[in-house]
Amino acid sequence: MMSRKILLRTIIGVLSIIGIAILIIQIRAEKEVEEFLRRKIPSHIRLDYENISANIFTGSIHIEDFGANTTNRQDTTVHTTVKSDYLKIEGLHYWPFLFEKTLKIKSLRLSRPIVKYFPDKKSKGLEQDSLGVVKLLKTIIVDRIEIENGSFFIFKKDMDSMLLESDRINFTLNGFKTDPKIIKRKIPLEHKEYTFSAGNCHVDLGSFESMDIKRIQVRNKNLVIDDIRVKSKYGKETLSNFLEHERDHVVLEIPKLNVYTMDFGFRWNKFFFHSDKIEFTMPKLEVFRDKRLADDNTNKNMYSRLVRKLPIDIKVPKIEVKGGRIGYEERLHGHGKPGRLYIDDMSTTILGLDTKAIRGDTTKLMAKGLLMGKAPIKLDYLFDLNDENEAFLVMGNVSSLQAEELNPFFKPNLNVETEGYIDEMYFTISGDAYAAKGDMKMRYNDFRFDVLRKDGKRVNKILTAIGNLFVNDGEDTNDAGFRFGQIEAERNMDKSFFNYIWLNIKSGIVSTLTGNGKKKD
Repeated sequence: MMSRKILLRTIIGVLSIIGIAILIIQIRAEKEVEEFLRRKIPSHIRLDYENISANIFTGSIHIEDFGANTTNRQDTTVHTTVKSDYLKIEGLHYWPFLFEKTLKIKSLRLSRPIVKYFPDKKSKGLEQDSLGVVKLLKTIIVDRIEIENGSFFIFKKDMDSMLLESDRINFTLNGFKTDPKIIKRKIPLEHKEYTFSAGNCHVDLGSFESMDIKRIQVRNKNLVIDDIRVKSKYGKETLSNFLEHERDHVVLEIPKLNVYTMDFGFRWNKFFFHSDKIEFTMPKLEVFRDKRLADDNTNKNMYSRLVRKLPIDIKVPKIEVKGGRIGYEERLHGHGKPGRLYIDDMSTTILGLDTKAIRGDTTKLMAKGLLMGKAPIKLDYLFDLNDENEAFLVMGNVSSLQAEELNPFFKPNLNVETEGYIDEMYFTISGDAYAAKGDMKMRYNDFRFDVLRKDGKRVNKILTAIGNLFVNDGEDTNDAGFRFGQIEAERNMDKSFFNYIWLNIKSGIVSTLTGNGKKKD
């Protein structure tokens, strides 16, 4: 029998050998990690770092001052850079990595990364579509990915200004997986739940507008955006100096936007976006148009066609706008002050927005508010996205309208002033992309027009007298006090849909005021 002394020496010897082996492996681990990064990372991705430390017991790797530059595959032009305080990997599973062609990690954390992307420097060749982001030989599984307090920049071509920038980016992703097949997809990964937040986001929307966002949050597939502001880059008068044709000067403010249960991705190589509901809270939109500029004579699409021709698939059963405000101004020749219309306390609901809807399904918009802050107004707009004739139905009503409230807009734009009171006005318009018909009924008192001279200040008494000869003062009504008129108008193809609706409403008002007032059989 082996003596206890020999046994003890044997155990100590074995443990010493194991300890020395572990020490050697630990010492070699950091060099092995460096060698792996050097040999296995694709040649068009260059890594930079200050120091690497590895622990074989916990499977952790800590890389300080981590950075990466991505170039085009066919040249050395850098189009994306990443610079981070550190990259930390924990829970690296060695067995799958060595024997199952799988890189499995418990967590990956990137601290304070700064990502810069130069789209103008990226090759437009076939490399990305055919090879994906990288050529991958192993399956990569990461239980949790974390990005802490990052920043992201997309540069313009001149490189001294931004297309997009954002900071305070925090991101977590659970259940990350990719492999040699997944990496070649449009979205080169699979995942489970994720969270995202960012602040101070600025987006350049082109030559004339920009967008700023205070905060973005995504949690449990719900998106919340705070303080959205879209505005023209120039003042109203300054913008006109840059334009050859009419263009709206816009200021849009949305204090809060909620997107519930959203889903997005690629299906049959086409991007899709789905949400159970989108909600806008108290948005304000101010639009100014300088009519002294030349008209934009390009054809304007109907809304149904615009949605139908979108390059992405959208499905949102319900969109709500709560407590909104819309203001519209026009400036014409010879008038110092622009004419303005506005709607306060506006609420809007859109039902059935679905680019994949079958023919016969109806998309419906229902809006209501206070015209000029006082007169209740309501509008319903129904259309079939799949009807290529762009057939639509519009129904609306206005009540308790003091006609003088419209003079700030009528005076500079129509060169008329109105007097009187509209108790109720109802209209129904049925049409398509070319023409529309409908009917109107009004109940009003002492309604009249004063036609102004060209200077917009003095009343043209002759034209006013002639015009009002044909305007009924509200008599010859039915038992309920209504007069009836017919609507008929042709669409001006180079004008907006709102212009089309206005032509129809104006046709109905003229018919109601100057006709026999009787309902058409």
